Amino acid sequence: MARWILVSLLILFFLVFVPINQGQEKRLDSAELYDVAMELYYQGRYEESIDRFATLIRTYPTSQSVPYATYMLGQCYFRMGRSKEAITQFELYLNRYPEGDRRTEAGEGLQKAREGQKGTARFSFPSPRSFPCDQDEAAHLCPGVLSERGGIWARWTRGFVR
Repeated sequence: MARWILVSLLILFFLVFVPINQGQEKRLDSAELYDVAMELYYQGRYEESIDRFATLIRTYPTSQSVPYATYMLGQCYFRMGRSKEAITQFELYLNRYPEGDRRTEAGEGLQKAREGQKGTARFSFPSPRSFPCDQDEAAHLCPGVLSERGGIWARWTRGFVR
């Protein structure tokens, strides 16, 4: 009898005090995943950024962040000098989201990527420090993408004095 009580207490101890998800990473929501991918992009870590954007698209296909991730995939490929993949992503964005917030930039990116196949062209995407707008303006540019927990907005606005 004492043996069963000891075994029961030992099992109860492990169930209560040993986390079940030990060694597993917390799953990021789509906004957090987008923020991580953008941070990697701004650090010039395009391969890792591509991986995060692709994960976002696969994991959260109905997220508001998917169009922006599709556009940013094109940007990453372009920055890496992979014009063919950039063209594919920009065309995909323009076909799937013809009224999307980034249609003008995607069109410009598509044109620059096509020029890049013929020579060398660089498309300028604003760095975090060169985006002088307030949160309302940024929300207009990327509605539903800016994380309420700070996220990329906090990094964009850090250091701005208005």
